[in-house]
Amino acid sequence: MCRQALEERATNGRNVSEEEVPDQTIGHISSAGCWGQRAAVTAAHHNCFDALMADVTKHVGKESSRVFTTLDTEMTLATLWDHEGLEAVCSKEELWKEASIVERSIPLNETIENEGEREEKYQRRFWARRPDGIVVDKKKEGLVVTK
Repeated sequence: MCRQALEERATNGRNVSEEEVPDQTIGHISSAGCWGQRAAVTAAHHNCFDALMADVTKHVGKESSRVFTTLDTEMTLATLWDHEGLEAVCSKEELWKEASIVERSIPLNETIENEGEREEKYQRRFWARRPDGIVVDKKKEGLVVTK
């Protein structure tokens, strides 16, 4: 399945070499990195997360200061910060400052020589991320992001 998916993605009908096909390990097959299984793995992940969050929110008391966001829909980090009042927890600038070290450690899919363009690409990629959920503690003004 992975070879077939890779060949479908290849340009100009190019055949995929044996070296390009990842080892078919359990870890590979059960990850979203496997192009042949990506849709099924992602759907299973979302179903498990949705069930877990439904159980967690069911048992959170009405007096809780915790607010669970993105339970019904996915949102990018940028949208969450713009529309969910998360600026009260920390500003976008503060979040980017803390997250930028990790974000820059993840290689870009393309080589960009210009430092300004590369930084902009890192920021665009970060703000386009769609975390599974964010829990905001209104009393402590803190948050937990689930990946």
